[in-house]
Amino acid sequence: MGPGGPGAAAPSRRRATGWIPEQHGAWAMLTLPVVVGVWLVGATWVHLALAAFWLVGFLAFDASSRWLRSRRRRRELTPVLVYGTATLPLGLLTLVFAPHLLRWVPLYLPLLAVSLWLTARGAERSLGNDAVTVVAACLMAPVAYDAGGGDTWGPVWVAFGVLLAYFLGTVLYVKTMIRERGRPGYVHASAAYHLAGLPTA
Repeated sequence: MGPGGPGAAAPSRRRATGWIPEQHGAWAMLTLPVVVGVWLVGATWVHLALAAFWLVGFLAFDASSRWLRSRRRRRELTPVLVYGTATLPLGLLTLVFAPHLLRWVPLYLPLLAVSLWLTARGAERSLGNDAVTVVAACLMAPVAYDAGGGDTWGPVWVAFGVLLAYFLGTVLYVKTMIRERGRPGYVHASAAYHLAGLPTA
């Protein structure tokens, strides 16, 4: 039967393997810390380069994670190479505008290494890996603040703490609804976490 037969998937609905992240909730975690950091310091041109670098870097990270989960299948490697190649010039462009951002690299490299290591071991959906990625995402609030030349660090670190607490809470909640559904330990942990946060709400 030809490609237009009833058993064929519509071309518009086919998803290119490895190109688009499957976790739609990750987009909020990807963008909100950057928006908060920019809002606290005021938008500058360097934020455009930083946002592009962060977005493409995230796509490269997601593609790399998927490649590792697939046991390094060749068909999953192309997005890694494309996004990885695009990330490098965007990172260099960001450093041209704001070379002082290089000081954040020592914080991000261990987080990246730990997450990819856990993924390679089949623990990409573990609570530990989720926590690592949440920390990395929330750190973009002070990074964006630093990119804009901010020098009053108290408010942005408070914002970092609020974002971190919120997204860690969503991780626990989503796990009780999907992957860890029906497991009392996760239900109790999620309930305790959110109850502990009520006084600060």
